[in-house]
Formats: sequence, C-alpha cells, structure tokens
Amino acid sequence: MGQQQTLCEPNTQAAEPPTAAEPLATPSFVPDTSPAAPRGAAKPRYGRRAGEVNFVMVDKPFSLRGRLKSFTYAIQGVGIILKTQHNAWLHCLGTVLVCATGLAFGISSAEWCWLIPAVMVVWTAEALNTAFELLCDVASPQYHPLVKKAKDAAAGAVLICAIGSTVVGLLVFGPHIIRLIQSC
Repeated sequence: MGQQQTLCEPNTQAAEPPTAAEPLATPSFVPDTSPAAPRGAAKPRYGRRAGEVNFVMVDKPFSLRGRLKSFTYAIQGVGIILKTQHNAWLHCLGTVLVCATGLAFGISSAEWCWLIPAVMVVWTAEALNTAFELLCDVASPQYHPLVKKAKDAAAGAVLICAIGSTVVGLLVFGPHIIRLIQSC
C-alpha cells in the first residue's frame, strides 16, 4: 500500500525534473503567448463555464446582464455569511445598535464618516474570514494543524477589526454619553 501525501508535505517520490528538451506544461488558465502558438485563431473567452476554472477575464465585452449577475452573486455571498456565521449575527446586532444610537444622539455627518467605515471594516473582515475558512475546508477536509493556525489568524484579523471599531465607537459616542450623564 502506497504512502498517502498530505497537502503540506513535499512529494519525495516526484518524477525527474524536465530536461531542456521537454518544455514545462502551461496551465490551462494562462494564454499561450509563445512564438510557436497558433496565430489567427479565435481568442479564448474566459469566464464562468461549467467544469472550467479560469482566472482571467480576456476579451469579454461589458454587459449590463453580467453586472447584474455579479450583484446577484454578491448578495448570495452575504446570505451565506448570515446563514453560516454566528459572529455575523453579533456584527448585525452591533450595526443596528450603532445606527440606532447615532440616530438617537443626532450625531454629525463627520461622526458618521468615522462610524460607517468602522462598521464596514468589521463586515469586510468577517466576509473574508468566511471565504478563507470555506477554502481551507475544501483544501484540507481533515484536521491539519497549519489549517487551524491559518483559520485562527483569519479570525484574529476579525477580532482586531472589531476592537478597532469599538474604539472608534467609543471616541464618537463617548462625548455624547458623558453629556447625557451630566444632564441627568
């Protein structure tokens, strides 16, 4: 029975490296621009096709329908975050509290200019953390200590953003809360 290789271990049973006479295979997502490439053929169109992974958008015309599909995918992504991430519900509650408190205190537009990016940073970090975790689960379905460290680091990034946003919230709401307490 052969040894099973994990994703993070080097393959010690690799074949000999190719010689100068054997060119390296070009991945399918990189267009062949070598002088030997056939000319005059139709340019490849990259995008979402079943069973095909492409990383470059080449020669694809702008279309309103395509942009609307992009928004649909983005909205589905937000739905995935809200359905699968418990912390997203806490971020949602925090967002509602920040907005309600800002409206109750009648904060200035300059103060909103601090709060809105602070809220957006936390949501963006949560979205990236979710995407990263999903990709890690695909790459390594079994437990792996390096995947755990990577996921922990991504979660740590969300925590750092949340702490920074809390500080911004305290700086914006602090004077309003102090004035409210002093007026009582």
